[in-house]
Amino acid sequence: MKKNRALRPSAIALALGSLLAAPAARALDFADLFGKGGYASDIRVNDLGYQLTSGSYKAGSTIIGYAAPGSVLQFGGDFTTNTFTLGYYSGADGFYGLYGGSLGTTNAQIGKDAAGTFNNISGLHFNGGLLSIGQAAGGTSPASVYAVGSVGNLSSERITVNAQGTYRQDGGVALVFGGAFTVAGGGTGALNAGTLQVQRESLTIEAGARNVATLLVELGDRWPGCIGELTGEVAIGALLSRSLYNLEVAARAEAQRLEANA
Repeated sequence: MKKNRALRPSAIALALGSLLAAPAARALDFADLFGKGGYASDIRVNDLGYQLTSGSYKAGSTIIGYAAPGSVLQFGGDFTTNTFTLGYYSGADGFYGLYGGSLGTTNAQIGKDAAGTFNNISGLHFNGGLLSIGQAAGGTSPASVYAVGSVGNLSSERITVNAQGTYRQDGGVALVFGGAFTVAGGGTGALNAGTLQVQRESLTIEAGARNVATLLVELGDRWPGCIGELTGEVAIGALLSRSLYNLEVAARAEAQRLEANA
């Protein structure tokens, strides 16, 4: 990705405008979209003004801007979903503002047939697979933007900026741990400030998750309130551990340890 690559005028307006102000709307409780225990198989947001301030929630799939424009502002809490899409059908623009807390996604699409805007201002966004921004060449949707602000934290296995997409970073930390950051023809990437690391995994997910899980035990009740005291890389690793570490992963990690010590 070229540093300070020129942005198209429309992309500049969308990126800067969305960074400076989120959509103004009445406040709706994000928790109302979930059932008992904070779980929902599918989330479809067709209203502006949902807010998440605390609690822990999980969903199978999430679409913000499905049949009508939708927006979610996250100021705290934890939200985990397998698939995550902003702007699904034409005219149903989707907006997500991450101002605190943590968001975990498996694959994320920022802009499908409508515009998608993701403002990563603070907090943590971990994406375990592909983060795709904008439609590919030949698409007719408006431009879509993923913007990382001064204290934003992003970790994704892969990032692809398509022809109708813009990635903009004005600070914070972004880690691409799968080694693939691609800006397709017509797409725009701008690294104005902050740190962007594109690297292969030096440790397996199992070993890394085990190590960070140990850290979470030591932090105890201080987590996640102490996120601001951790480095971006450690904080992202902690979110990864919470999202992926389970008994199956632990078993594989223990097998690796025994093999290494044999």
